[in-house]
Amino acid sequence: MSDSRELDQIQTEIERLHERSQNNKAEILSHEAVCEERYLHIVKMFERMEKQMSKMDKEMEHIGELATTGRASLKTLLWIGGVAVTLITVSTMIINVFPR
Repeated sequence: MSDSRELDQIQTEIERLHERSQNNKAEILSHEAVCEERYLHIVKMFERMEKQMSKMDKEMEHIGELATTGRASLKTLLWIGGVAVTLITVSTMIINVFPR
């Protein structure tokens, strides 16, 4: 009888351990599913950030081009203005030198 009781206790312990291992397995599977969902969300977030960074980089390049163009345009305007002022000054001097 004692052997039978020991075997019953062992069988009960084995069943309890099996039940616990099944519960742990279900919890681990659930945890893995949650982690996979988080991982996919993080990957999507990084992809969006990468697109935004690319867009900002393109915009910064465009702003740089505009600044360069603006500087060139300003230099051109200053040069044309300088030439115009010189021509006006020379013509005014010529007009003043030769009275009517």
